[in-house]
Amino acid sequence: MVGQILPGAGKCNTQRCDGMSPPCIGNDFPGSGNQIVLLHDNGEFSTLAHMTTGSNDLVDCSDMVLQGAQVGAVGNVGTTTAPHLHYSSLNTSSPEDPGARSFPMYFNNIKFASPGFSPRRQLDVAMFSGTEWVVLDPPLPLPANSPSGPGVVNEIEPNDTLGSHQAIALGTTVQASLENADAGDLAVRGDGIEDVYRIDLGSPESLRIDLSSLSTQNLDFYVLNEDLRVLNETHQGTSPGATERVCLELVPGAYYLMATNVDPTRTEDAPYDLGVASDPQTIDVRFTNVEQPIQVDESCQAEVEFQIDIHDNCCLDADALNLQVSATNPTSNAKLGPVELDPFQILSERDFRVTGRVMVSDLTSCPAEVKVSASASDCSGNVVSTADQNGDAVVLVEDSIAPNVNSSVVLDILWPPNHDLVPIGFQATATDGCDDEVAESLVTAVFSDEPEEATGDGHHAPDAADLDADLRLRRERSGNGDGLPPRLPATDACGNTGFACSVAGVPHSGSKASLQWVQQQMSAAKAFCEANAGAAPPGFIALGLTPATGPKQ
Repeated sequence: MVGQILPGAGKCNTQRCDGMSPPCIGNDFPGSGNQIVLLHDNGEFSTLAHMTTGSNDLVDCSDMVLQGAQVGAVGNVGTTTAPHLHYSSLNTSSPEDPGARSFPMYFNNIKFASPGFSPRRQLDVAMFSGTEWVVLDPPLPLPANSPSGPGVVNEIEPNDTLGSHQAIALGTTVQASLENADAGDLAVRGDGIEDVYRIDLGSPESLRIDLSSLSTQNLDFYVLNEDLRVLNETHQGTSPGATERVCLELVPGAYYLMATNVDPTRTEDAPYDLGVASDPQTIDVRFTNVEQPIQVDESCQAEVEFQIDIHDNCCLDADALNLQVSATNPTSNAKLGPVELDPFQILSERDFRVTGRVMVSDLTSCPAEVKVSASASDCSGNVVSTADQNGDAVVLVEDSIAPNVNSSVVLDILWPPNHDLVPIGFQATATDGCDDEVAESLVTAVFSDEPEEATGDGHHAPDAADLDADLRLRRERSGNGDGLPPRLPATDACGNTGFACSVAGVPHSGSKASLQWVQQQMSAAKAFCEANAGAAPPGFIALGLTPATGPKQ
């Protein structure tokens, strides 16, 4: 690598407290103390800070730094209480830069020796000051023993990290305790590991891990892959009684969960719970209409209202949710409008709710089905859909409104009673909000309700006739008030029947009393019809109910 002069690094552009020579000493230095910044081929920077004053003069900004070269001496200048080396890998040349971001560093196969500690195999560790670095043989993956669970698993491994670790299956809750400070011969980032659990995943999983400390101990845990690389961002030194959650998207393979007591001064037992489970996102659709099945109005329209609840135990992001909602009519007997969605309701960081609606119209039969399907993504891009879970939501839409039937006669008083069949100018119409062809179901045929003609009885059959689609009644005075039968039904495609009531009468004579009597009979017959769902009162002609081929004109 060609040496480069970096602003603020080394002696090239030294930033002293007073801006003057000689350099500052001791705690007058900025927080990071005496430091050297190295530029790597990949554009990242390494910072080594808090070194003894003057020791960083061993290299200049134009120097090429090779592996094994001495660049300084450990000290405690700057903001520090004891000698140590502060090492970090950054995207800027200064840790104080507002845009500075640290990169992960991996020190595999290292052990360290320090007073009071046994030598430990180190995994993904940043060393303490005074550490002796010794490269060991490559660590082998921990063996795959038979898993316990799913369910509750009690700890069976008393500080034997590598020898008899446990393998667990999803979902598992481990009930365990830390026995003493010098736990096992394995350490991660300087923390002695007490308990190791292996998980073997045969398929990709969204993994959720929860650690709950039930005592005064400071607990932490790490998730490592088969290469013994730490995958999770940990809260180094979890406070007593606190909880910690890790959510990871994992490909198939072996993984290790390691629980540690990060306070090496404590030796008493410390209970904790470690919950491990896959984290499927859930999505649910339910219909919120108060009345179900949902009824259309007189225009054959109904608004189907629904609510979608989305939950993820790790995270949801409204910008990345990618919610997709569709409505279909599986029975193919209605029309659906576009799906309308309201803004997201963020109930919590793990729960979203969305309400919406779709308009249903033009039912051609009953009931019509409306199916609402939905899918969404979590923060990790995992897609969940109603079809993959409990199934799409289906609601029924019905039409219970009867057709509107109207009828009338031009001639409602048949006079004189000369026994002739005369046209009465009958008209009938039927309309329905859903069924455009309901008029075809109107009554189209008539028949007599009186006996055949007998000698001298004053009867002439038939009393009614449908001649050339022109309804006719016979003008005869026998019987107790002949007339147009009141029931004129029409039935729509959903089986709802409407009717109209019209009557005509024949006075016995032309007297005023006879006319009034017939009018009273006609009024009573119509009232009876309307009060009894179209039933005809005794003594009135009944019409046949043969299917229609078109509206009666």
